[in-house]
Amino acid sequence: MAQAQDVRKAVWDELKIEKKPEPSDGSEIMGSTYLYTNRTIVGFLTGVARLLKTGTPSYAFNWSKLDPDACVAANINDLCGYISAETTPLAS
Repeated sequence: MAQAQDVRKAVWDELKIEKKPEPSDGSEIMGSTYLYTNRTIVGFLTGVARLLKTGTPSYAFNWSKLDPDACVAANINDLCGYISAETTPLAS
């Protein structure tokens, strides 16, 4: 449960870093709401990976396993699930 919350926070924080509007309920679509493309979403995912790696606790997020087109079509709640599935805690 904590990992899912940490992923959600990293996604929210990366949106803030990229000066995107704050999500209201997680139903916002990455492509149509935030105007990400299958190329620009990669930068977003690497930003999330950086935040997860430098957070406490820290995680490894293998963003390259995600399909950029699926990420662009996803709402934030689903995207958080995709990210969580490819995220593992780093040893202390």
